[in-house]
Amino acid sequence: MSRAPLTAGLGGIPRRMPPRRTVLRAAGLAGLSAVAGIGLAGCGIRLEDDAPTIPFVSRQPIPDEALLVAAYRRATALAGVAGRATGVPLAPEVTQRHTRQAQVLRAILETGQVPERIISGPPGSTATATSGPTAPVDGTATTASTSAPTNAVPPPVTAGELARAARDTADASIAAAGSFVTQRALGVAIAAHDAAGAASLAAPPVWPTRDPLPAPVATPLVGVTRACEYALEVAAAHLLDTDRESLLATVAALTRREATLAAALTPDPLPALGYHLPFPVTGPDDARRLVSVVLRNLVDRGLDDLDRIPQGSSALLEVVRLETEAVTLAVAHGVAWPTMPGLALG
Repeated sequence: MSRAPLTAGLGGIPRRMPPRRTVLRAAGLAGLSAVAGIGLAGCGIRLEDDAPTIPFVSRQPIPDEALLVAAYRRATALAGVAGRATGVPLAPEVTQRHTRQAQVLRAILETGQVPERIISGPPGSTATATSGPTAPVDGTATTASTSAPTNAVPPPVTAGELARAARDTADASIAAAGSFVTQRALGVAIAAHDAAGAASLAAPPVWPTRDPLPAPVATPLVGVTRACEYALEVAAAHLLDTDRESLLATVAALTRREATLAAALTPDPLPALGYHLPFPVTGPDDARRLVSVVLRNLVDRGLDDLDRIPQGSSALLEVVRLETEAVTLAVAHGVAWPTMPGLALG
């Protein structure tokens, strides 16, 4: 990475780290509210025995409904699988993460007035523990299920079974990400969350062949990556040897990320003349705080300019991969695991 000075050079303006991107609202996403106002007054409804049958009013599905339902069921099923992995390392964290993910997805579906029978599916169905929940590429909300007695005790889950279930969930979410039409950012966030989770269990997903990112998408990501590299190098200079070694490994990963992004750009965008740090760094405490801030920023900025990728382009999956990488690097340094990477809940 070409280092940039802390202050701007000739005619240059220092680049500030961009603010957190707020896209997702807890009350629901734009376009997900299904409004159905059915007035009876003036409809000519009669109460006599020979009154005509009132025609059934069909419900209009919310945008990307089948994909959201499938994602909700995958999250719920994986949380259940992890809950049965007693004594397996990281299983409680998997349960917590996917329970939270399911809660957010359910809130979106309920805001859109999606019926419970569609959200949860038929009663008495349970996801298989060994293969994990799956969903086809077309987004049809299906879950591998078997009927079981209500008093049956589900078998315990081994570490290997949990890892395979997490990987299957991630593979399904990655396959579904490109099918989202209205809520593309949400599809990417779900897939990145699940892929990073699978990687944390040493079961990384299988990445399909992808198109390179368009220049309008790759160029800003190069800038964000370089700013993060610079800040982490500053932080490393104020840390003890043990902490510094881990941080420099992250810097090396970001340098490879920068090279991959810049390789498809002609010409390679020039580094900024300077970067403003969000606050002065004078010691180890400031350095650790800076690490958290800039790695969170790397995750938050990962979905910028997503709309510049044409619908149906496999380049979208490269954004998923990069966001997965950002989450993995961030949580390794103590950043809280984001429920919807790149989107702000609020």
